[in-house]
Amino acid sequence: MPIEKFEDGEYSGIGADYLKILQQKIETPIQVLPTKDWSESLVKAKIRECDIFLISMAVAPQQSFMNVTSPYLTLPVVLATKRDVMYVSQLSEIVDKKLGLLEGCDLAKTIKDANPNIEFIMAPSRQDGLQMVSNNEIFGFIENLYSLGHEIQKNYYGELKIGGNLGIEWNMGVATRNDDPMLYQIFQQAALSVTEHDKRNILNRWTAIEYVEDFNYQLLWQVVFGFVLLLMTFFFRHHQVVTHKAEITLKNNELAKINQELQSQKSEVQHHADHDFLTQLPNRKKVNELLLHAIEIAKRQQHKVAVLFLDLDEFKNINDTFGHSVGDQILMKTAERLKKRLRASDSVARIGGDEFLIILEDVKDTQMVDIIANTILNEIQKPIQIQDNQHINSTSIGIAFFPDDGEKATTLINHADKAMYHAKQQGKNTYQYYKKADIG
Repeated sequence: MPIEKFEDGEYSGIGADYLKILQQKIETPIQVLPTKDWSESLVKAKIRECDIFLISMAVAPQQSFMNVTSPYLTLPVVLATKRDVMYVSQLSEIVDKKLGLLEGCDLAKTIKDANPNIEFIMAPSRQDGLQMVSNNEIFGFIENLYSLGHEIQKNYYGELKIGGNLGIEWNMGVATRNDDPMLYQIFQQAALSVTEHDKRNILNRWTAIEYVEDFNYQLLWQVVFGFVLLLMTFFFRHHQVVTHKAEITLKNNELAKINQELQSQKSEVQHHADHDFLTQLPNRKKVNELLLHAIEIAKRQQHKVAVLFLDLDEFKNINDTFGHSVGDQILMKTAERLKKRLRASDSVARIGGDEFLIILEDVKDTQMVDIIANTILNEIQKPIQIQDNQHINSTSIGIAFFPDDGEKATTLINHADKAMYHAKQQGKNTYQYYKKADIG
């Protein structure tokens, strides 16, 4: 992770998001075949049990039986070091150090050609390599930025860091079996059509890298030494001192830019974690926080909170008849309509599938809730035009009140859910209040 992971029957990570995009573009489902490691993947591709590698470079050994498309994903190659190590701007600064690489990585030859004195230690896994850095067995471990950043933040936060950029990039495309040129052409076109917007969204969702570039103390001492010599040979050293100052300024500007980009990236990652990807409404996790906050305010101010649980009627028929693309557009339009009809103090969230949750704060009486519920029913029934078809939908709403129907967030949501099912039993396109005697 975050490149890809297959666990408990689920494929996730950056690769899984690209898989969804490529499947849509070729309009054909792709089955993910789990393997224990890269060597097993190569074997299965070689004996034609596997047709494609979703993320691959055009390097040996797979070139003899696979073709690789134009790249759609770029992975910067960086160096992980201990937290207290000075930032490495180029490998020539650490030619006397031991560096770690993954076993089977083709990068060692490329680096050794330019830096023949570097000693490489091969690690069986990324975790083993980082542990070797932690144990001071090697100076640093080389891998792609996103995988190292994920592992450091997960298991080595505060101990290790991304301490150097090697200026090398791995350009990843789709590898296809070379005995099927039509398959290559299909994925070549699909890879080229992935938009920059999609690429940014995927990286923002899965990456939040702390990229630490320490102040270069070696350069600082060089500048100090230059100023000492300046007292004896001022005119001779003046140009050198100015040059060193410019280098420091450039480094500081680069560091400020990286920190600014990381802060922006962290904010975007937090937004994605709290919001539904399709509608951009708060998700189930975030709506629980909002409801807890609303309950705390209601306790202090001694007023009520209403929880409305919405489920679109017969929505499965839309997906089955017109496809999930049309269903997604209806969900996005529904979300816009719900936001438009609520007060600024109220909240609406998508909690899964075709289910929405509305939190009404500062509720004076049930008459106000009746008005809002009827407004929502009327708004949902307005036709939605998608291409040549008009879609008319309806919804069933269940309503529960704090503190009358429960004092905990989970209890209120559960009771509103039960009331929604009661509304469906009453013929749908209506709303029902939670009443313990009637619903249980």
